[in-house]
Amino acid sequence: GRELLACAPTGSGKTLAFCLPLLTHLKQPANLGIRALVISPTRELASQTHRELVRLSEGVGFRVHILDKASMAARKYVPSSHKKSDILISTPNRLVFLLKQDAIDLSSVEWLVVDESDKLFEDGRSGFREQLAAVFQACSSPRVRRALFSATCAPDVEQWSRLNLDNLVSVNIGHRYSTTHSPLFY
Repeated sequence: GRELLACAPTGSGKTLAFCLPLLTHLKQPANLGIRALVISPTRELASQTHRELVRLSEGVGFRVHILDKASMAARKYVPSSHKKSDILISTPNRLVFLLKQDAIDLSSVEWLVVDESDKLFEDGRSGFREQLAAVFQACSSPRVRRALFSATCAPDVEQWSRLNLDNLVSVNIGHRYSTTHSPLFY
């Protein structure tokens, strides 16, 4: 039940480290709206996470969806469509766009995962701090569990996590501020 900041080298299995507990916690599909939300900094990473979640949940019946150009162009996300997903994967900008239009409801989210959180907290044009603040606020369920995963554990992300996450546990695999070059992880 604790909130998490996890840092591990690229290729060490971070995606699996959040997908399996998420699926185990949700147990089975339910018509309660979006119960798990995974935020990724890039479309490519969001697509990879979507593919893994679909594969891991095969046979269980979870409705795993991704917010991408195709779903937004086809207008698949209208105000009532959020009830058709158990798990949603998105980049922050697409999600915030729908939040501003009241086209998505995140009040039933039980798991909020921020993947590659160090990238999302960068300063400047590539940073997503404001978008993440809007997403955190929209995930208003008192049961929401938040987890941040990253290849590097930047000091500003660690400080933000200590200030904004409840009952935080920090897990570090390998060196704290670097990625691995070990063939073990490739």
